[in-house]
Amino acid sequence: MEERGVCVDHSSINRWAIRFLPLLEAVFRNRKRAVGTSWRMDETYIKVKGVWKYLYRAVDKQGQTIDFLLTAKRDAAAATRFFEKAMRHNSEPEKEHSIQISMDGKGCWRDNVFVERLWRSIKYEEVYLYAYDSVSDAKRGLEKYFRLYNQERPHTALDDQTPDEFNFDNLPALPKAA
Repeated sequence: MEERGVCVDHSSINRWAIRFLPLLEAVFRNRKRAVGTSWRMDETYIKVKGVWKYLYRAVDKQGQTIDFLLTAKRDAAAATRFFEKAMRHNSEPEKEHSIQISMDGKGCWRDNVFVERLWRSIKYEEVYLYAYDSVSDAKRGLEKYFRLYNQERPHTALDDQTPDEFNFDNLPALPKAA
């Protein structure tokens, strides 16, 4: 803003961010297309400043990251918190019948191979390259990686499109502001 001759104090920008970022997030989440009807969820562990932390992640069939949670504990409460967060921040699956959590073994080995490949990519391309000093550093790094993975990196399984291109290309245009 200084380049344009407007002098703004950093505290003003901070107040604007606190006020407007939640509103922008709500608008963006409302515009987000429904994620796939079938999710794969798993957890792994990573070191943050020498201490093991647990990383929960959900992806859809196209490999798009639905949500993730980095937590200090691996227990039922953390898994439930992650699942509720993923459901709260993503629209209901496209199927008309209710969501069911299944551990019946149907296709589970294929799902596990898929998710474990993604964990390998995350660990070798992000986690092992950067020694995180804090949980907040790890969250920022992982958010950046998932953004790259979903928005910038083409996937051969999606005809060399990114998961976002594959999922969002056919959305209607937003109406222009007056």
